[in-house]
This record gives sequence, C-alpha cells and structure tokens, in this order.
Amino acid sequence: MSVFARELIDLNLDADDKVTAIQRLAEMVVAAGRGTDVDTIVTDVLARDEMGTPQVEGVAIPHARTAGVAMSSVAVGRVAGVVFDPDEDPADTIFMILV
Repeated sequence: MSVFARELIDLNLDADDKVTAIQRLAEMVVAAGRGTDVDTIVTDVLARDEMGTPQVEGVAIPHARTAGVAMSSVAVGRVAGVVFDPDEDPADTIFMILV
C-alpha cells in the first residue's frame, strides 16, 4: 500500500500556526485508519521539529518516526501561510511524513 492516499490531502487546511497544522494533519491520518493516536503523532513531530523542519520555497516537511501510526504515511495540506522555519518565508504547502 502506498504512503499516499486521497484522504490524506486537504487543500484548504485550516491552520494558522505549525502546531495546529501538525494537529490537523495528524487527525487526518488517524481518521483515515493509518494512525492510532493523534497526541502521540503531534508530540513526536513537534519533538523532531525542535531539531529543525526542512522548509524551502513555501514547502515545509515536518516528519517523525512515531508509534502513533499503524502504517507509514504522508499527509499533505495547503495553508494560507505557516512558519516552520523563522529564517524562511511562511509555508503554503506541508508534507508531513510519518514512519
């Protein structure tokens, strides 16, 4: 099975900051049956984010190894502008990779 799925894409993700964006994407993963625990996913992604999240040209790629997923997944969201890296412009597209 692919790490991508239609139910893991939200082109109008409602999020004003990175914590909310990660939360909403984690909720999509659990709702799709690919994750088991939203809080674990969020905690693990934010912990990994402390080391830095790749962000370039409007694309942020938060990621983590987490026990909160049942299968590796990539959740995609388009937002109005969320800062992951203060040295970069706000991201308008997020690819959250969970393994």
